[in-house]
This record gives sequence, C-alpha cells and structure tokens, in this order.
Amino acid sequence: EDEETHLGDFIEDVEVKSPPDAADFSMLQKHIQVILETLKDRERKIIQLRYGLSDGHPRTLEEVGREFALTRERIRQIEFKVLYRLRISKKNIALKDFLN
Repeated sequence: EDEETHLGDFIEDVEVKSPPDAADFSMLQKHIQVILETLKDRERKIIQLRYGLSDGHPRTLEEVGREFALTRERIRQIEFKVLYRLRISKKNIALKDFLN
C-alpha cells in the first residue's frame, strides 16, 4: 500500500546496455582481441594505451612515449604503421564485416 514513486524510476539508465548492444559489444571486443594478438608486444601495448582498450582511458602520444621512453613522434610513427598494416590485413575481414 505504501508504494512510493521516485523520479529515478522514470529515468532511463544510459549506462546499462540492451542485450543486443551488450552482445554486439562483446563480439567487437573479441574481434579486437584477435587482431591485437597478431601484433608485436610493444605495438599491441601502444595501441591499447592510445585507444584505452584495456582500461577505457585513452592516453596521449606524450603519455605513451613516457611509458616507453620514446618521443611522441616515434609513438605516432609506430601507431601509424600498425594502423596501416591493420587496414590492409586480410585477417581483419571479420571485423570489417561486423562494423558494416
């Protein structure tokens, strides 16, 4: 009988993914993990840090450079080379299909 209604009961929680969105996100993470495993350790770590793939916190070129004792320009070059290789790789067809 003492049912109270609060404003929060009517506000959608945008942090909660719908089941289809959660499934898509899980599949995307798996595709990305498979692709990252094709990279050398240093390349993989640089990409993970730059895009926040491990912890959701993307790092700047400067921050990544400090971690590897490299200049931000060298990190940019490595990132560019890796992304170029990933774009042309036939191993990424599943990810490209998923994203389209």
